[in-house]
Amino acid sequence: MFIQVLIRSVPHVSGRSISDSLEHFFQTNHPNHYLCHQLTMERQRILKDPKSIISVAFVSFNSRWGAAVCAQTQQSQNPTLWLTNWAPESRDVYWKNLSIPFVSLSIQKLVISLLVFALVFFYMIPIAFVQSLANLDGLEKVAPFLKPVIELKFIKSFLQGFLPGLALKIFLYILPTVLLILSKVEGYVALSVLERRAVAKYYYFMLVNVFLGSIVAGTSVYFWSPPSCARNQ
Repeated sequence: MFIQVLIRSVPHVSGRSISDSLEHFFQTNHPNHYLCHQLTMERQRILKDPKSIISVAFVSFNSRWGAAVCAQTQQSQNPTLWLTNWAPESRDVYWKNLSIPFVSLSIQKLVISLLVFALVFFYMIPIAFVQSLANLDGLEKVAPFLKPVIELKFIKSFLQGFLPGLALKIFLYILPTVLLILSKVEGYVALSVLERRAVAKYYYFMLVNVFLGSIVAGTSVYFWSPPSCARNQ
């Protein structure tokens, strides 16, 4: 039985290959539990270019305790080198993210966090607009020049009964794909983690926009558009 740890940002040492650097590092720092390592490479290019080997490896340990020490502790004085995490199963690895450098990874996570924040909170604007279409009195008050068009029977039925639901369904249909793409850009190396992060983003989006946003939008439209009986008095 062996336990694997994912090693990223293996430093390049002059006159020594990545494999030799890994062997020397773990035989020096984890001599009692280190077994072997397996380098990650770009499989389609490795036959043509030996430099396709990237500074990422799956390191095997002979005990869970030794693997835990390696995976959960800082391995170097430089926090951007010898990054360690529990290794996902081979079928769960998202290979494209393995070679992302530490600095780029941090920047990508920050940018994606800002994008998700903007998506969650500013997406309420189209949601509120769609919600307002269900109340034609409010729409006529905001845009009185549309009143002749809205009063047409076909247009009125379409706006009240069909368009709001269709627009929301289209928004929510494409949303999971967008969130999964954003999670991939964040740099996670396990497909299960990518899916979990996308689901978490989807949950916050639904909570803020569909639930709270619909309540706020509906209340605002009702507040600014009193019932017709009240206007006629």
